[in-house]
Amino acid sequence: MKTSFLSILKTGLLAGLIAAVVNIVLFYIFKAAGVFTDDIFIQPPVDGKPGMPLGLIPVIFSSLMPSIVASILLYFLVKGSKNGFKIFTIITIVLSIIFFANPFLGIKNVPMGYAIALDIMHIPVAAALWYFHKKNLANAATA
Repeated sequence: MKTSFLSILKTGLLAGLIAAVVNIVLFYIFKAAGVFTDDIFIQPPVDGKPGMPLGLIPVIFSSLMPSIVASILLYFLVKGSKNGFKIFTIITIVLSIIFFANPFLGIKNVPMGYAIALDIMHIPVAAALWYFHKKNLANAATA
């Protein structure tokens, strides 16, 4: 399979940007619906510094960074195994399921609706990564 690190990284960045846009829209929908409020801190107060409610920067960061890290992992999986994308798919599914627990375990006193909304926002990242990388690798295989 002919693919390069740069190609996979660009694809991951594209997936991350698209996921970020989708998650920004979801953020505003959930904020307008009153699901996301500023009295729930995604980062609790530490050393006298105030906690941080969910905002655009964490939404964008949480869409882009996993996409870049996952793309680097995918590159090594594809280069190291002929079943690299299959392994990547399994890892994506497993990590997505594990991350669904994160809002419930990582945010103190999180309301159920808030946690479920955060879980919904995990889906665009995994879906965009899987879709765009699959398409990119299929194009590389036929080139």
